[in-house]
Amino acid sequence: MNTFDQNINVPEFDFSCSFENLFRFYDNYTDTRTFIKNLDCKYVFCSKTYADLLGTSPEEMLGKGDYDYYEKSIADLYLEEDQKVLNGQSFVNQRWMVPDHRDVISWCISHKFPLKNNKGEICGIFGTFRDLKMAGIEAKPFNDLSEVVEYLHNNYTKDISSQELASLIDLSVGHLNRKFKNIMGETPIQYLLKVRINKAAERLKMTDDTIAEIAYTCGFNNQTYFNRQFKKLTGLTPKMYRSLNT
Repeated sequence: MNTFDQNINVPEFDFSCSFENLFRFYDNYTDTRTFIKNLDCKYVFCSKTYADLLGTSPEEMLGKGDYDYYEKSIADLYLEEDQKVLNGQSFVNQRWMVPDHRDVISWCISHKFPLKNNKGEICGIFGTFRDLKMAGIEAKPFNDLSEVVEYLHNNYTKDISSQELASLIDLSVGHLNRKFKNIMGETPIQYLLKVRINKAAERLKMTDDTIAEIAYTCGFNNQTYFNRQFKKLTGLTPKMYRSLNT
């Protein structure tokens, strides 16, 4: 695991402090979480508020990565952004959905910056994100869709129509699709497909149920369609995925 000097030094002040002590004050802000990752995108520092969100401790998170705490589709997105940061790009005011350890979704605003050592070389990632429920009007577009997102996560095993989703927040199907895609990057039905595939992936790893049973219990009425969509999103057939993850 790549590591780096975890001290911050300010010669002008004759000041030296560890990341842990410097960023500990963030724990006073219950809506804000901070972390530092190394070149392997593994956590080398996490605030208590972040660990609490994931139902663990800062010590337990050290050396682990996003795939240890998030579904693959979400972790893939986080890692994609991390790689861009390690290539020198900074991200300010990114909007992300962040699930906690109970799979309850929070809408967050995130910042990520590359960390550099004394030689000017990128050696890690500093990130912080804030729960948008406490961010006022800025959170409104996300909060407007929270009922739809929560409904999809709670009812993914059922047949769900676009009209059913639109009626939840009193919009037309067209208006909901446009609004959802503008904020989420995909339509509600496309998002539902990812939720179902993620749940199926979990069951492939955690149970001995047949692929047909898993397809049915995750909302798919046709196993051939399930197999095709699973491979499209994961790059593997369900059978291959199970063999590599069990």
